[in-house]
Amino acid sequence: MISMEYMQLKVEEGTFVVVDFETATPSGRSPEPMELAAMCVKPNLIIDSKYTFNRLMRLPPGVYLTSFDIQQTGISQNDLNAAASQESVFLKFSDYLPKGNFLFVAQNANYESNIFNRFSKLNYLFASSIFIDTIKIAKYLFPHLKDYKLDTLSEQFSIPIHYNRHRALPDVEMTIKLFVELLKKGVKERKFTTISDLNIIASIKRNTIIDQPSLF
Repeated sequence: MISMEYMQLKVEEGTFVVVDFETATPSGRSPEPMELAAMCVKPNLIIDSKYTFNRLMRLPPGVYLTSFDIQQTGISQNDLNAAASQESVFLKFSDYLPKGNFLFVAQNANYESNIFNRFSKLNYLFASSIFIDTIKIAKYLFPHLKDYKLDTLSEQFSIPIHYNRHRALPDVEMTIKLFVELLKKGVKERKFTTISDLNIIASIKRNTIIDQPSLF
């Protein structure tokens, strides 16, 4: 659980883990994670590029990439066949997470949090942690944009569009820069001050955890 003392810290004093999944989209079932990336924002809004996680993961038996998945990501079935299992990657990711209090961050955080919920048996933090959605921050600060896609929001701050968009790490690199710029703007304009303020404005409601032992 996040401590009350932590929630009263200034936004700039917080620690945040920015995450992104690439998923396979098999017909008739939920998207399956096939790549996970993460980077960390440390106190003083420092992006720690050395604190980076990026792994492909093998899909469950009977699940294969669609032509759309391959075209969008450039990931091949052979790439995934040679990768570690989903369970193994999530356990490795548990070792990566910072010690102490932190918040997860994602672009369209409902999507990422739903995947983490499915693997919550491996780490209770996957289901219990607070998820901050960059889209919700952006809507609060920019209420009249045409849309709130990552590319559109990045253009607001002249963040370059990565040539390898739709891979997990490039998307995290863009999202983490966007997140820091959104925080700077919100603090400068006094739209929010503390981590508690950010939680009220931009956290998502976590879904009920679904017991899916067949995933493992």
